[in-house]
Amino acid sequence: LAASLEGTIRSYTGVDVAQECLWFASKSCPESRFLRADIVALPLRNDCFDFCTAITCLEFCNDKSAVLFEIRRVLKSEGLFYMEVRSSDFLSVKLPQVVKHFLEKAGWLVPYKAEGFRDLSVQEWRGLLQEAGWTILIEEPALRPWNFGSGMTRLKNFLIFLVRKFL
Repeated sequence: LAASLEGTIRSYTGVDVAQECLWFASKSCPESRFLRADIVALPLRNDCFDFCTAITCLEFCNDKSAVLFEIRRVLKSEGLFYMEVRSSDFLSVKLPQVVKHFLEKAGWLVPYKAEGFRDLSVQEWRGLLQEAGWTILIEEPALRPWNFGSGMTRLKNFLIFLVRKFL
């Protein structure tokens, strides 16, 4: 994300708990700031960002509500927050069981097995955001490019594209 925003913003601060991700990000964007921190307790002052993003990370947090409140804390009052999360609605409802079974058997669809983890529905995400005081300005299904990443990722993304398009 930092690399794609280069030249359009004055400064960028990335946060992750994984040291490997921070190392990779710092190599891609050496002029940006990267912190190893828990998103529930950010070592940052209040009201310090104009824009925050959380892309494919909130669904893996145990206390999603606390995370949403923490992001509000570090975001300026007129700031914007962009998030992308997966929800239980997509795979469990729209993907036919036969296809889901095939993808699981082939190893292309692996349930996340962390203790206490479960995918939330879109309605549950809306509720959490509203409880944390957020106003949802725009809500859209993510349009993941199917031709991004490794061969296996491209295949998964293409299947997701087809299911969204035709089911």
